[in-house]
Amino acid sequence: MREFEFTFEEGLRKGLRNEGVEPFKDHRLVELKNLRPSEFGLRPVETLTNPFSATFVWPFPQMMLLRELRLMCTETAIYTCDSSWSPTVAIDSLVAGGMWHVADFGQFVLLTNGSQIVQRHGSTGVWSSFTSTSAIPAMNTMCAFKGRVVGGNLSSWYDCDSRYVAWSDIGSASFLPDIKNTAGYVPLERNGSVLRVLPLGDMVAVYGTDGVALLRPANQYMGLKQLDLPGLPNRNAVASSDQAHVFVDYAGELWMLGADGKAKNMGFGEYIGLMDAAELVVSYNRQAREFYISDGDVGYVLGEHGLCQTHQLASSVEFDSGVLYATYESDGDTGGYVTTDVLDLGLRAFKTLATLACGCSSASDMWTRVYWRSDVRSSFSSGEWQWVNPSGFTTPMITAEDFKLAFKAEDYTDVKLAYFKARTKLSDKRMIRGIYSAN
Repeated sequence: MREFEFTFEEGLRKGLRNEGVEPFKDHRLVELKNLRPSEFGLRPVETLTNPFSATFVWPFPQMMLLRELRLMCTETAIYTCDSSWSPTVAIDSLVAGGMWHVADFGQFVLLTNGSQIVQRHGSTGVWSSFTSTSAIPAMNTMCAFKGRVVGGNLSSWYDCDSRYVAWSDIGSASFLPDIKNTAGYVPLERNGSVLRVLPLGDMVAVYGTDGVALLRPANQYMGLKQLDLPGLPNRNAVASSDQAHVFVDYAGELWMLGADGKAKNMGFGEYIGLMDAAELVVSYNRQAREFYISDGDVGYVLGEHGLCQTHQLASSVEFDSGVLYATYESDGDTGGYVTTDVLDLGLRAFKTLATLACGCSSASDMWTRVYWRSDVRSSFSSGEWQWVNPSGFTTPMITAEDFKLAFKAEDYTDVKLAYFKARTKLSDKRMIRGIYSAN
C-alpha cells in the first residue's frame, strides 16, 4: 500500500498557538513546556539563578538592577547588594504593600510599593521613608523620565485622586506647577485608576484599570493621548524593554505596545486568561529579549519566536555580568513537553499513521504519543506513550481521520527537536476524485 509523508516543522519555530481555533492545516502547538521556539526548532528554556537565600513568598523577594545600584526588596525592607547580589539591609520596618516601582536617577532613587515611598539621598546615600508634602504627592506608581519623576494614582494631594498622573520639574522632585510650567498634573478620565507608569521611547505610557494613555513632552508641557486599549488587572501586569512594553489586559490577552505608540494584540488568552489576574507579574530578560509571565502557580515565557510554558515561576529577572538572575520558584516538573494542534495530514479520510520520526536529541529518554479521533463531533482518544528508539522514531499504527502528535523528554535541559515526520497509509478513498498527490 502506498505511503505518504507529512512533516511538521514550522510549528516548532512558532510556539503555542495564539488563538483557540482548530486549523487542521496550520502548524501550531497547543502544549509547549520547558522548550522554547527558535529559528532552528525547539531548544531548552533559559536556566535561571536565584542568588538569594531569603524564603520566596510570591512575589517576594524582588530584585532590581538599577543604573548604579543592585537592590533586593521584600514587602517591608530594602536591601542593597554587592556584585554577587549578597544583600545588606538599607531600610526596614516599612509599611507592607505590593511590588516596588522605582524612579531611578543613579545615586538618587525613589521607590513606592503603593503604601509607602522610600528614597535614597543622592549625596549622602542615606535611605529614609518619604512623606507626602505640599510639593510632592503620595504616589502608587512612579518612574524616571528625562530628568523628571512621573507618578500616578495620587492620594491626599490637592484635588487629585487615583485617576491622576503628575510630573515633576526637570531636575527637581517638586510637582507644583509654577511659572516655568515644567511640572504639572492631569486626570485621565477614561483610564480609571492609574496602576503603572513606564517610559516608552520619547513618551510615558500610563496604564490604568480601564485603559492606556501616552504622555509626550511638548516644549515644556506634557501632551496627553488616549489609546483605544483595555486596562490592566493589576499594577504589575506590564514590563518594559528599550523598544516596547508587553502587558496583560483584564481579559487575559497579551499586548505589545511599541515605541511608536502602536499596539498589537498578540492573543494567547486561552493560556494567560486562566492565570490568577490579581497575582500576575510580567518581567523582562534583556539578554534574550524575553518576557516572563507568571502568577506564582503557572509560568510562561514570550520570546521573539513565540510563547512557551516554563516550570520557572519568575517574579523578577535581571541579566547581570553574564548570569541570568531571577527570583522564582519551580513547579517541580522539569520534563520537556510538546503537543501539536489538530492535523488531518492534508486529507479528510481515514489514514493509518504507521511511523512517527522525530528530529530530536537528548541524553534523557524521550517518548511520543498520538491523539486521534474519527468523528469531528467527538473528543480525542489517546494512544500509549512509546519510547523513541535510537534511530529517532516510533510506530503508532493508529487509523483515524484527525491526529495530534505529542512528545515528551524526561529532562528538558539538553533537548533539541527540529521536526516530526509522520508516514501514513491511505486505504479510505471516499473523498478522492481523480489523481491525488502523494506530497
